[in-house]
Amino acid sequence: MKGYTLIELIIGILITIIALGVVTASVGAGLANLQPDQVIAQITSNLSETKRAALSGIVDIHKRTFNLESAIKVSSQNVLITSEPISSQSQQNQCNSGLCTSEQLVMCVSGQPFCFTPSSTFIFERFSGKTTESHVIFVLSANRKLAVLINDSGDYAIAELLDGQWRSRTDLQKLYAPKPPIRKSEEITSNK
Repeated sequence: MKGYTLIELIIGILITIIALGVVTASVGAGLANLQPDQVIAQITSNLSETKRAALSGIVDIHKRTFNLESAIKVSSQNVLITSEPISSQSQQNQCNSGLCTSEQLVMCVSGQPFCFTPSSTFIFERFSGKTTESHVIFVLSANRKLAVLINDSGDYAIAELLDGQWRSRTDLQKLYAPKPPIRKSEEITSNK
């Protein structure tokens, strides 16, 4: 009967330990990258829910109000969430801010100005789902800097700070797009 030698067993154990170390490092890095994405998913879900309530005509202003503090259900110490801008003034000056009012800030996203008012709380109008001003919510971690841009029509887009410039991320936009509400199927009557 043939068995394994001590050297073969040691080599097998070493290979297993190295493989587990590589897998653990990869999973840990992946989880660190998912944290900002999870926060963005919570924010966009809450935005969609709040806008949907406004579009349905709900009178209760609290159900039509987006509040950043209550939008995040699970917080993370590794992710900073703020409505205060983080980009430098020199980066902001790259866009034509002539469209913005004196009270608004400008953020250059993919070469286009986005005028906004920093606020962690804002209200969606009944039936239209619009807001009185545009807003930005920044989601920052050591690895990523993301922003949710909410325009005055109540729609949102996602941007990411890459190589010192904010860029539109339509791929992430599609990933976090709200699912359409489930509708009751309409009965089709036929004239037979």
